[in-house]
Amino acid sequence: MKSRVYVGLLALVALIFAAACGHKNNSAATIANVRVVNLTKVASLTLTGTNTAAGSVPVTIASGVAANAASSYIAVTSGTTNVVANVADGTLTASNSSGIGLTAGNFYTVIAYQRNDIINLFSIQDTQTAPASGFALLNVANPAPDAGPLDVYVVTAGTVVDSTVTPTFQNVPSGSFSLTQSIAQNSYDIVVTAFNRPADVRLRIPAVALADQEIATLLLTNTPGGALVDGAIIKQDITTSAGGAIDTHPNPAARLRLIGAFSQLFSTGYTATGPGLLPTDKDPVTYQDSLISNGIGANGYKLVSAGTTIQSVNFSLSTASTPIQATGVSMPSGSACSDPAMAMHCFATPLALSTPLVAGNEYTLLVYGDTNAPSAQLITDNNQAPTQARIRLINVVPFSGNLTFDVINLFNSSVQLFPQPVQYEQTSTYAGLTTGVSHLNAQVEALTNPFQTIQDGKNIALGGVYTLVMAGNANSSSNTSSSSSSSSSSSSSSSSSSSSGFTSSLILDRCLPTIQC
Repeated sequence: MKSRVYVGLLALVALIFAAACGHKNNSAATIANVRVVNLTKVASLTLTGTNTAAGSVPVTIASGVAANAASSYIAVTSGTTNVVANVADGTLTASNSSGIGLTAGNFYTVIAYQRNDIINLFSIQDTQTAPASGFALLNVANPAPDAGPLDVYVVTAGTVVDSTVTPTFQNVPSGSFSLTQSIAQNSYDIVVTAFNRPADVRLRIPAVALADQEIATLLLTNTPGGALVDGAIIKQDITTSAGGAIDTHPNPAARLRLIGAFSQLFSTGYTATGPGLLPTDKDPVTYQDSLISNGIGANGYKLVSAGTTIQSVNFSLSTASTPIQATGVSMPSGSACSDPAMAMHCFATPLALSTPLVAGNEYTLLVYGDTNAPSAQLITDNNQAPTQARIRLINVVPFSGNLTFDVINLFNSSVQLFPQPVQYEQTSTYAGLTTGVSHLNAQVEALTNPFQTIQDGKNIALGGVYTLVMAGNANSSSNTSSSSSSSSSSSSSSSSSSSSGFTSSLILDRCLPTIQC
């Protein structure tokens, strides 16, 4: 029977160990063997440890470990040890110190990775028994707290993953290991998706070679945007001081969605170009998405290659004979910008829509306005897992006439959520939101009756990340409002609109195991 022993930890909680220097592969009763893998983006990582035995002092276990590299195995004193990882330049906060037991004679790999600017530690025990000839052993470790439970498909190269394909590893929760799988030696594509959602791809690793009697762990770590994951394949080999090879696979993708906020029925879309997600993609690859909405509507996130730039954003009305180019989006020469009638919509943007999308990040392309001044903004999203829930406000409520004090404050049961009012065409910072029933009210400073009920009795889910979009039309002749909400999904978010008020929609940005986006 094949055996395996793992020591794992929830992301954010350091799983740690180590102490003392010595020789590799020392089988004395007081010695364990440890190596350190640096998966942070900063070079020169150091791991120090303190054995809890009386009289122990902190010692350096490994130092100067480069990014995406590993130290050799080091002999350390067995027993309960507290360890801390830090980087030489101080750009990352050192990991928390915590205790772990090291068993004499065993081999361990400690992985240091980062979540935002903090180092986290995760460990595996390198004592699995080799499989039968012609097979490899593969495990999956998911210390990423933000991506949620994941499915992992190990499939023949070129296989299209859909609902007809069974995951090799199913429902691997955050902070845990999968069961070990024995897989025939070969070259495979590895596709990581959200649990039970094969179309929601979080990472693709093409052409991974699993060698005869190899033992490997696929480690999945978080990215800045929250949903996507980076990958690293940690191979076990205790016959050499260097240990097994470390193959890193940073995510080559970002995610982008389209949200429309209009006072009339608009059809809108974007065209973007990027280097492609797969080796088989032609360079460049064209990405397109479209949305038809009256009020506030939202598409789901779409996987796009890092480095993609948005080339154009266009609006169409049923009464218009030609598309309307978005304000704030640069257009190449020879395009609709060459038409004098369209020139007012083609100036260079201060919103930097031409900035390439960054790997691991998530974005909202917000399109809004009316026939006179349709506009577009590219907004960076944060869908990392909150302690309870999180919300932000986007204010695209246009004011006319003498209404110039166009700012909005948001309250939840009389508690002000943001330290500063949100200006027109601005997005607030994120604020914490208590789970359970909420009572969201907006204070619109420009209106004579400023308090508007946005959501009353909405059930805020644990782990939910929300965007409240306020749009529509506020003017001096009326203070009435209309509001609506998305019941569960950004892709099916609905809203109503009125010429004598404004529209609001509460959109769920972060998909949860119990709530689909």
